[in-house]
Amino acid sequence: MNAEDAKFVEQYEVMIDTPAVTDTNEDIFLIRHGFSEFNKLHLVLKKDGGKDDERFTALKGNPDVIDAPLSAIGVHQALVNAPKLVDLNITRVMVSPMRRALSTAIHMFKSHPNLSKIQFLVVPQCHEIMHTSNDIPMDVYQLIKDFAPGQAACEGLNFDFTWLMHYGEP
Repeated sequence: MNAEDAKFVEQYEVMIDTPAVTDTNEDIFLIRHGFSEFNKLHLVLKKDGGKDDERFTALKGNPDVIDAPLSAIGVHQALVNAPKLVDLNITRVMVSPMRRALSTAIHMFKSHPNLSKIQFLVVPQCHEIMHTSNDIPMDVYQLIKDFAPGQAACEGLNFDFTWLMHYGEP
């Protein structure tokens, strides 16, 4: 993480490290996406200007932040927390069709020792509520193209888009 992002994390008290998994007998673990570019803008406007600030309200409907990508801070969060998954026998990961969620999965699982045996399912039902323009997913066909198996950006993860196309096709 660069110095500017480190200063931002300190100033706005962004959580980087999360508690380790202590009960590995559980069947389901939930992982929220890392800090996105929208989260960064939202936090600054909320803390600096308050909820009544026009810029804060305008951000919620800004088409420029549709399906905002993971920020450098979010990538750092995923990388810092990825080692906590190494000892878990994960076989299936259900991931939202949002870019920030797919990118979080990539950075958390790209070095997992069981990577070749993990099934990564893109599930449209694993989606945030419609609260801001950030919650609108990008074009489904572009998403599939960008995160298709074999794409360099996927770093070895093979996302299965079957559910997305079956249940979420526009």
